[in-house]
Amino acid sequence: MPRWLGLLCYVAAILAALLAWRNLPIVADEPLGLRVRNAIFADAAFLGVFAVLFWLYATLRRRLINRFSPEFRNLPPPGIGLAGEGEQRGARIDRGIARAVFALLVAALIFPAVLDFFPRLWLCR
Repeated sequence: MPRWLGLLCYVAAILAALLAWRNLPIVADEPLGLRVRNAIFADAAFLGVFAVLFWLYATLRRRLINRFSPEFRNLPPPGIGLAGEGEQRGARIDRGIARAVFALLVAALIFPAVLDFFPRLWLCR
């Protein structure tokens, strides 16, 4: 169930972006209007890519960890049984991934030039 709820967040954001793209008014400055439409469409496309990546991570995470860490092969699903050493190591891997994502977000705030890679923010220049 949590996988589906996570995926629904992406679906809602994609639908919101497509509705915004469809409901944009026609402006006198045609190049600006085209840039706005392209930026919104690019945001929806990027959200689609990240939705697929999220789904792959959420469904294949256990298999990938098992492939690279053999001690995880015989573990029960998360939340079942007591936390053994292998399961604690899996939790450390998950915390490491979460910390890496958080560090990337903080880096984007510290070094705002990184934000130039996102098309929506190009409109602010």
